[in-house]
Amino acid sequence: LSVNIGNLTGVCHCAVEDFFGRFLSTDRLPACDEDWLDLCEVDLFHVTGGEVVYDGLGDMTARRKALAYYPDAIWKKRIADWCMYVSGRESPYNLHRVSKREDDLTCTIYFGACIKRMMELCFMLNRQYAPYTKWLNVGFRRLPDYGAQLAPIIDETMSEPTWSRRVRLLIDANYVIADAIADLGLTGEVVRREFDDGLTDLTLYYSAARIYSELPRALRDPSFNQIEHWEKMARDVLFDTNDYLQGSPEHS
Repeated sequence: LSVNIGNLTGVCHCAVEDFFGRFLSTDRLPACDEDWLDLCEVDLFHVTGGEVVYDGLGDMTARRKALAYYPDAIWKKRIADWCMYVSGRESPYNLHRVSKREDDLTCTIYFGACIKRMMELCFMLNRQYAPYTKWLNVGFRRLPDYGAQLAPIIDETMSEPTWSRRVRLLIDANYVIADAIADLGLTGEVVRREFDDGLTDLTLYYSAARIYSELPRALRDPSFNQIEHWEKMARDVLFDTNDYLQGSPEHS
């Protein structure tokens, strides 16, 4: 049964399958590991978070339990993928390269992106879904494991005036993450290496390589969906005739 949930910004009623369909763009649970790649982490955070006050038939609770966290192989792949982000695209390496040409704006972009990935990695190490960016730092500080080791380094990078020093601190943070991954039994002991002015740091690259080597080949190449279905919901609100915003001057 499909139910029109009405006002998207207020209290509404809907069938259980409609609730999951609206937040995940599908009301079907993942049937195999690959299906998990289509689900955005933030959307999974939304549907599994909060308290269920009453669930007479138990359908809501059963679905949330099935979506509670990634299966083991997907969890490992996600850690490896994020290690690659922090080793390559959003890494101390690119921050170091850009700082050499004194491009402060691009440095700031890379710096923020790298910190975000590190915080998300810390959620993975705790087997918890990360929230969207506005609440990422708050949630990160509350994680039971590894956050206490990583947070002081991140805080120190925020107070450092030079990009070169920030790069070195981010490398220290990479070692904290690599040690945590080893602590979870996903890799071997982490080898400390001298700073390389060309490659900067490959610590998490080696961690990723080890994890990938033990994953099914079918999971190596696909990427995780990182587009929050919340974005579509926000656009839907613009055209919701039941929404009080429709009466505002901006919409007249």
